[in-house]
Amino acid sequence: MSPWLSVWGLVADMAGVAIITYDIWPEYRVHRLREAIEWQYKVLISSLSETQEDEEPAQTIQEMLHSMGRSEMDRLRQRLGLPAIGEGRMLPTEEEIARSRIETDAAIARKMAKIETRTRPPVGFGVMLVILGFLLQLLGALPPAFVRAHFGG
Repeated sequence: MSPWLSVWGLVADMAGVAIITYDIWPEYRVHRLREAIEWQYKVLISSLSETQEDEEPAQTIQEMLHSMGRSEMDRLRQRLGLPAIGEGRMLPTEEEIARSRIETDAAIARKMAKIETRTRPPVGFGVMLVILGFLLQLLGALPPAFVRAHFGG
């Protein structure tokens, strides 16, 4: 058939994928942010407990690793619009970590509430465009002799 059917099929596929992505992307970003924050809390808590257990020469290496994790945590908190924890000290206290966890959970809940109230695109229409695009590409790829023999053209 016409190679233009393949082109229109590709356009329909791209439009359908764009609609689906526009619907899913914000929730995916918040999910990834939540995972990163949980991992950073585990790093902070483990480094805090290790520092309390041993105060030996390995402490400088531990402080270096902790500061790297700390800067990552502060960067994640900044993405949520929250200030750094620990007021500039190298190691935050357990109370500061607990308070920080409550603040970040509340900030993520606010982000999710904002996402839930947005106008969502018609995902069913996006899926239909992807299927239509596939069919148009399939028809556009058929050789003309096959179309004449089976569809009487």
